[in-house]
This record gives sequence, structure tokens and C-alpha cells, in this order.
Amino acid sequence: MGQSNFEVALRVKEKFEAYLLGLIFTILGLSIQTAKFDAGVTAGWLEFLSWLLLLLAGVAGLSRMEYIPELYRLFSLQDEQQNLKREGQKVRLEGTRTLHVLETDKVISIDDYIARAEAGIAKVEEVVGPLQKRVSIAYEIMRWAFIGGIVSLVAARAIGPIGQLIGQ
Repeated sequence: MGQSNFEVALRVKEKFEAYLLGLIFTILGLSIQTAKFDAGVTAGWLEFLSWLLLLLAGVAGLSRMEYIPELYRLFSLQDEQQNLKREGQKVRLEGTRTLHVLETDKVISIDDYIARAEAGIAKVEEVVGPLQKRVSIAYEIMRWAFIGGIVSLVAARAIGPIGQLIGQ
């Protein structure tokens, strides 16, 4: 069976993020290797600023990549708890009042079963929220630091040639 549109979108997004992270470090490395500080003080500081911004973008991207698998694991746990809750609600609608829980080998009321699932959902949501925020912030830092690094690098490399063109 083919992949769903969501799975394709997720795969493309993952590839893009890995490509972008590789691009950031590649540009950083090449800019350091090809640096020339003979275009003046301003160009030198812009070049150095671009290195700092590109390094910040790369570190933020690595941090984000570290947390994304944990976020997906937590989403999976959340889905499991929501499925348990739905199953409990379905069984309750069918008239069942108690369940035998295999993990604990105990019989509990269906209301307790649903309450445990809801507590599990709440517990996961407590962790997911801050982690999701951290991942989003890391992406914004990566994105804007990358853009700032590229702009700074282009400005640093263009100051010399533009100065020569204007001076002629």
C-alpha cells in the first residue's frame, strides 16, 4: 500500500531539514576556509558575524534534531492513551461496566479505566507542550540566524567589489 499524503509530507520535511542543516555547516566551513580580511574592517566584522550566526543556526538545528524523536515518541504515547479512552467509551456504550486489565490482572470499573486513560493523556500533554515550544523556538533561531548569516556573509564579500566599482 502507498504512503499517505501526510507520510510523504513528513518525509519531505525531514529531508529538507537535514539538507538545510548540512547546508548551514557547509556554508560555515567554506566561508571560514575562503575568508579574506583585506577588504577592510567593516567587511572583516561582517564576515566574523556571519560565522557566529551560521554557527548559532547550526547548533540550534542540531538541538532541534535531538528533540524531534522524543516529541514523536510522546505523540505516539498520547495516541495510545486516546485510543484506550475511546475503546473504554465504546465498551461503556455497549453496556459493559467492568474490565479485566491484563497488565495488572485486575478487574476495574470502566469509569476508572477511562479516567486512567484521561490522566495518561494529561500527563503526556504536560510534557509535550514545553517540548513542542522548545522545538519551535530552535527552528526560529535556526531560520533567522541562517538568514542573518547569509546576509552578513554576502555583505562582507560584496563590500570590496562594490567599493572598487564605485571608486572607478
